[in-house]
Amino acid sequence: MAHLEGHGIVERRELPPPAASTVYALTDTGLALRPALIEFLRWGLRFMAASQPDDHFEPGWLPMGIEAIARHDPVPDVRIGLRIRNGDTPIQVMVRGGADGVHVESGAGETDAQLDTDGRAAVLLAAGALSLEQAEATGLASAHGDRAVLERFSELFEMPAPEPTPNPGSIS
Repeated sequence: MAHLEGHGIVERRELPPPAASTVYALTDTGLALRPALIEFLRWGLRFMAASQPDDHFEPGWLPMGIEAIARHDPVPDVRIGLRIRNGDTPIQVMVRGGADGVHVESGAGETDAQLDTDGRAAVLLAAGALSLEQAEATGLASAHGDRAVLERFSELFEMPAPEPTPNPGSIS
């Protein structure tokens, strides 16, 4: 982190009580990397369908991952809160749809519906690869609020086509 701080990409900040901890935040120089990071995320998300249970998944990456697949054309006018399980400290994400596309913000706010889930299931729900009913039946998610809004969740996103899983025996 010191290397990134030394190059002016991140800066150290102190959070006030009750958190009272040191965090790092992107500087304007670091934020300039955001468009490139979004494109890397879009590229990498196509491999989520072939992910393995022991693959590392960092829940803190989810807000930007959700932003990477957000539609930019008109979508249903909805406000969905995502509460991503992350140990003792869940991550809150607001997803707002409307005429100018989808906006994703960290934090909580007024919602039409709330979805409590883990990070992997959130991505699969956004991609339409997992239905709300399947997620609830398997304990991967719980829904609160307007169910019709949550059933349209995947309409807010445009997931890159998944990459086929290579067959190790076919490589010569």
